[in-house]
Amino acid sequence: MLSLTGVIPVVRLSQRKIVKTPDTYIPLSSGVNNVAADQVCLQCGKCCERWGWDQKGIVEDLIPWLEKNRTDILQHVSIRLSNGKRVSGTDITAGDLPRIIRIYYWQDTAGRKMRECPFFRRDDEGKALCGIHDVKPRVCREFTPWTWQNHEFYGNCPACREKTP
Repeated sequence: MLSLTGVIPVVRLSQRKIVKTPDTYIPLSSGVNNVAADQVCLQCGKCCERWGWDQKGIVEDLIPWLEKNRTDILQHVSIRLSNGKRVSGTDITAGDLPRIIRIYYWQDTAGRKMRECPFFRRDDEGKALCGIHDVKPRVCREFTPWTWQNHEFYGNCPACREKTP
């Protein structure tokens, strides 16, 4: 198993060791998101559809993916190194982490920018599901429209319309 201890400081949001296969999808409202106690995500998927792509990442997002050899995720990550070289997430090692200057979500396997999140799905009832819910990037985990100052989206969130935070 790959060990990244001592490479960079790591903040773990959860100590649970749950391994999901790429085709296992978890409801967005399963408690991993930082949903306010009095706010309920309705799993409409509007935030994932609107902002689930073309996001910037942080090095700490890569660590569990590298540790668990999650090439299914890393293949969709584009990384710029301090020497200016742009590489796929599948091409990096623990030694590359200190040299990362920018992380981009999401790319296709040919390296082209995607216009949607490759892990976003809907169930038979139309509810939004995330294929990497337990290890999704921080930008996704911490996105909550009811605490965000973008009024373009805030008014489009059904949870925000039902109950103003």
